[in-house]
Amino acid sequence: MALRQLEVNRSVPPPVRRALQAWHEADAKPQFMLTRFLPTIIAVTWSGPAAVMIRGLPFRVAEAAKGLHASAVKEFDGTSVWAWGFNFFAVFMFALMLFFMGALTAAIALGPIAWAYLTLRDVVPADLAERRRYHLVQMLSGVIRVCAESREAQGEARTALLEQKLFGQLANVEPYILRAHLTRRPYSVIPTHRRHALKKHGRLVVARLRKALDSIDHDPDGALKELAGLLLTVQARYGEGRTGALLDREDTRDIADELKEFEPAQSREVLRLVVASVLTVGGVVGIAQLDLPDMAEGPAVLLVAIVASALVYRVPWRVEERAAFIAGA
Repeated sequence: MALRQLEVNRSVPPPVRRALQAWHEADAKPQFMLTRFLPTIIAVTWSGPAAVMIRGLPFRVAEAAKGLHASAVKEFDGTSVWAWGFNFFAVFMFALMLFFMGALTAAIALGPIAWAYLTLRDVVPADLAERRRYHLVQMLSGVIRVCAESREAQGEARTALLEQKLFGQLANVEPYILRAHLTRRPYSVIPTHRRHALKKHGRLVVARLRKALDSIDHDPDGALKELAGLLLTVQARYGEGRTGALLDREDTRDIADELKEFEPAQSREVLRLVVASVLTVGGVVGIAQLDLPDMAEGPAVLLVAIVASALVYRVPWRVEERAAFIAGA
């Protein structure tokens, strides 16, 4: 329907239909609503207690090692060879146990944060991988629908649609195009030279989509039709897994020189997670200086984590878009 409104003489390719069907099936899974927001929420909330756990770990390990060394020197002095060997074995086992205790503490403290990082990097559990893999196709379908709505509208209504929906949705899509090679096959290992080529192609595609809107003020119908055709091509190629050929070379050849001035949109989920964690850790350090009762420290840390998350994840403006943005979906 949207393609007919835009006078794009193309049908929806089968790879796009299959991708949208897979996305909707994964989106309908009951467990998805629960797991959608867990990575970021757990990481931000856990960063405070994790900082408390790790803060004292080096001092405890150092004190234990110092005491172990003093005990070993005392026990080994003046003993027989057999007693020395037995004591050495006991000290070695104690040191090994101490190492594993420290590693376990660090794993418990940093595990949720590492899980959130991997999730935001699109290394996700199997239940979520299918949805994240085809989320770009669903987003591009939304942009095409907005193009059709904008073409049907007139005057102020068209201007409002362009400024409030089309430009914003296209900007939200750009980071997903730049990392299409990661989301399409999240578990594959990509060689460095291949990764650089895919990243460059992603920047070319985004620049080409931006260029399609250059004539939006002079020829809005033509610009919207051209943009929709390009988006449909990107959808089809992504659905086929051709992340290195989302657009043909003919479509991107003329804009190669423009990449010198092109500033690609970046995916900032990991950066936001780091900032929220730093703010939370800073708040925890401040709480530790207040000498609050033990019963009050836990709720205070949780409140700091919530405030830090609210400060960092305050855009986009719409609640449902903000929730999807926080989840990295």
